[in-house]
Amino acid sequence: MSTIYVPGYAKEPLSNNQQGTATVSVSNTATDIIGITQNTVNNTKNMTQVKVTTKNIDDGSKKVANPTILLKSLGNTNGEIDLGSITVSNVPDDSYEVKEVDGNVQLVFSNYVLTKNIEISYNVLSQNAGQISASATIVSDTIDTLSEAKRTAISTVTNLQFSAGDSSGIIYKTNATLDVYNTEEPTEKIAGVTLTLWNQLTGDIVSVVTDENGEYQLTDIYTGNYTLYVSYVPEGYVIPQELQLGKEVQVNRTGNHLSVGITPEEDLSTIDAKDSTIYVGDEWHAEDNFVSATDKHGNALTFSEITVNGEVDTTNVGTYEVKYINGSVSQTATITVVANQETVAAKDSTLYVGDAWTAADNFLSATDKDGNAVTIAEVTINGEVDTDTPGEYQVIYRNGKAEATATITVLADQTSVKAKDSTLYVGDDWQAADNFVSATDKTGANVPFSNVTVSGTVDTSKEGQYPVVYQNGNQKATATITVVANQETVVAKDSTLYVGDAWELADNFVSATDKKGQPLSLAELTTSGDVDTKVPGEYQVTYRNGKAEATATITVLADQTSIKAKDSTLYVGDDWQAIDNFVSATDKTGANIPFSNVTVSGTVDTSKEGQYPVVYQNGKVKATATITVVANQETVAAKDSTLYVGDSWEAADNFLSATDKDGKALPLTEVTVDGTVDTSKAGRYEVVYRNGKAETKATITVLADQTSVKAKDSTLYVGDDWEAADNFVSATDKTGATVELSGVIVTGTVDTNQEGTYDVTYTNGKVSATATITVVAHEETVVAKDSTIYEGEKWQAVDNFVSATDKSGQAVDYDQVLISGTVNTDVPGKYQVIYRNGKAEATATITVLADQTSVTVKDSVIYVGDNWTAADNFVSATDRDGKSLALEQLLVGGSVDTKKTGTYQVTYSIVTDEAATPNFFARLFGTRSQEAVTATATIKVVEKAEEPEENDQQPEKDDSDKGQQKPTDEGQTDKQTKATAKDKRVLPKTGTAITQGNSIAGVSLVALAGIVFFRKKHTNKSRKTK
Repeated sequence: MSTIYVPGYAKEPLSNNQQGTATVSVSNTATDIIGITQNTVNNTKNMTQVKVTTKNIDDGSKKVANPTILLKSLGNTNGEIDLGSITVSNVPDDSYEVKEVDGNVQLVFSNYVLTKNIEISYNVLSQNAGQISASATIVSDTIDTLSEAKRTAISTVTNLQFSAGDSSGIIYKTNATLDVYNTEEPTEKIAGVTLTLWNQLTGDIVSVVTDENGEYQLTDIYTGNYTLYVSYVPEGYVIPQELQLGKEVQVNRTGNHLSVGITPEEDLSTIDAKDSTIYVGDEWHAEDNFVSATDKHGNALTFSEITVNGEVDTTNVGTYEVKYINGSVSQTATITVVANQETVAAKDSTLYVGDAWTAADNFLSATDKDGNAVTIAEVTINGEVDTDTPGEYQVIYRNGKAEATATITVLADQTSVKAKDSTLYVGDDWQAADNFVSATDKTGANVPFSNVTVSGTVDTSKEGQYPVVYQNGNQKATATITVVANQETVVAKDSTLYVGDAWELADNFVSATDKKGQPLSLAELTTSGDVDTKVPGEYQVTYRNGKAEATATITVLADQTSIKAKDSTLYVGDDWQAIDNFVSATDKTGANIPFSNVTVSGTVDTSKEGQYPVVYQNGKVKATATITVVANQETVAAKDSTLYVGDSWEAADNFLSATDKDGKALPLTEVTVDGTVDTSKAGRYEVVYRNGKAETKATITVLADQTSVKAKDSTLYVGDDWEAADNFVSATDKTGATVELSGVIVTGTVDTNQEGTYDVTYTNGKVSATATITVVAHEETVVAKDSTIYEGEKWQAVDNFVSATDKSGQAVDYDQVLISGTVNTDVPGKYQVIYRNGKAEATATITVLADQTSVTVKDSVIYVGDNWTAADNFVSATDRDGKSLALEQLLVGGSVDTKKTGTYQVTYSIVTDEAATPNFFARLFGTRSQEAVTATATIKVVEKAEEPEENDQQPEKDDSDKGQQKPTDEGQTDKQTKATAKDKRVLPKTGTAITQGNSIAGVSLVALAGIVFFRKKHTNKSRKTK
């Protein structure tokens, strides 16, 4: 917002009579405050809807107090605002009143401030065709600074096109009577029924309720088709399905009486009761035999809503009837009371403390009311037995009203058992009786050990404490048997001797202890076995201490001193050492001795062929080895080669041959290879092959690999053809020479019938390239429409063309579409024309109808002074579909001056081009040229005394001419002239005088002024209208 600064002097207050300055801030508030729109209403020709909207009103500085809003209809259609259709949003209904002043409408807000924008809607009915617009002006003291132009809004102009002869879309206001009757008593009218009428043309809704006479008078209701619903009926009636779904009714200009029948509700009252049998002494309530009931509407009832007649005496055997009544329906239940045969029997018993007890132990038998046996599960038991406490216990067994009592005596239990602990040594014997002391039964009598149950055992081979349980009845005693370690031991050791060594028992004895672990001497032990030191062998001597024993093995060995050497063959130049021919040596024990402890004599000259003896000595033992030196025949051969980057390479590729020292061929696996080849990198590589002391070198040259393959991506449309060659670009081999597609391996395919992305791989040796082929939707389309024309009309193929697109969805012009088929507009029939755009095609059906337009008139002769109207010479007319036309729907040209003799021609025309109807006024006043079928009638006016010529038409008697006699000519008939569609001609641009036919059309237009509009949805809304 811009700010304007205005300099000046302040008058008050004065400060010491000195001048001062003041700054005034002025803001521009000249903004629009109202807007208006006008639209036609669907399916109507003489109704428009107007919406007025306020702008820039708020609860701050832009409030509008006590406004008056002026509403006007502008134009030449004689538009009338329908007061009943006015609605105002965002304000209470009682905040304003509607006034009609000088044909205009005012909305007056008294004692009300607008703090937010509102919207006003209303309908306008026009009496004439023509141009119409609407205006709205808001007036308030709070906005009087705004110009009238800012406070006024005018809608755009709407052209209404209709004529008096239009049969649809023209609305009138009328009255109607609604009544609702009983379908079973048609003379009975029903009050309080809610009905809803929905206008099928405007969509407006009105709801009404019938008065005490079962009627409702509708005023100012629109003519037209309605759907009638019944939404509420008084109690006792139901709404027929037809009226729930909606029944079509028609409101005409006069004589509207709408009757609706509703049906009395069916009485759905029911009652259901059941028979039963009970026993003497049972309780009985009336509700026991009630099953269900419903009221007259079919709703479920409770027992409390039912009337019961009758009683049942449950103390006496007999049959009793009880009646259950629900309104007008009833049902009787029969209750039979029979004798009760219930019994129960039980017995006494004695138990000891700790015994198990269940109620079944004392139960004998029971029977039900009918004398049938009953199990204990069906008997009620009261009382318990504590088997842990001595005493007498009573348990009651009840079966219905029968009962029996059992006494259970629990005595003290004298059962006992005693056992003792003991200690054993590992290996001792044990039996359960060793630890048993005594036992008694429940009565205190002794029980032998054989009647006592023992659980647990003792492992005398293993130290530990072992509990053993002795059980007598429910009494237990536990004895603990402790098994301790037996410390009796004896230890002896093995030894080795050589023939001639001395030996005694003490040499192999180590130690011994008694059971308590005290040491023992060898003299306290028992021994068995002996050793002969003169004879090599193994001897065993056993040392025993009680149950412990140990065996010593004494081995007497022979002298095992030895030495071994081996012969060998060497090749000239080989290395040799004395150890090469040494095998092994042992001392007297047979233990191996190292080569360093052996004495060697003799040497070998490996530079000369020959045989050389070498002596190896170990103590007194010797061995001789012969070393033979022979010639060396080792060789190795390899070759050079050339590879390409990426080729595989192995050492075998360049190996030729090799021989060993004896001249025998060797495989590559026995040759040493030094060096390698990097086939991923171009260059020269040397590899050395060694066989013993022989070696050779191979040179491997790796050249760059020029193998290549290229492919390209592409996009296709569904249905296109595709081959692998379409996406192949080029390929070369290792040397760079071109490779054709036939030498390339292609994997993958393309389904051109389905959208998607397809990868196709082109492989040339180890090189590959992938092309992506995208198949997209085929958007090639062509659309054509059907149409109907009349014979003789012009037709072009473009008339039925709607649109077309290419594969990519871009619009295609009509001239790019192929057309097949044509239409002969001179011959009625159905013609098919095919429009093709690529692979897409559409067929349009053009129906050529016969043009049945015709006008028939007759000639006539009248006298000077007679009355004449255009209707006198009109015979008949049909439109292009053969439907009859009234004279008011024709253009009549020419006039007859009945005051003057003469021959007059009057033309009767039917405008055949379709543009004629909405341009009625242009047609009427000749502002444009149009094709028409025209017939001409000749009217001859003669004096009374004048005889008509022989061929003149004789006038008929005119009752309106005060009985004046018309000229006659016996034997002559009126001459008729008929014009058809083949007689079409162009009407002149300037019309002839408007005759009575035109006057009739004018009168019809004036009649439209009586049409008013149906109020919209708010029939129950109360408004003051002044």
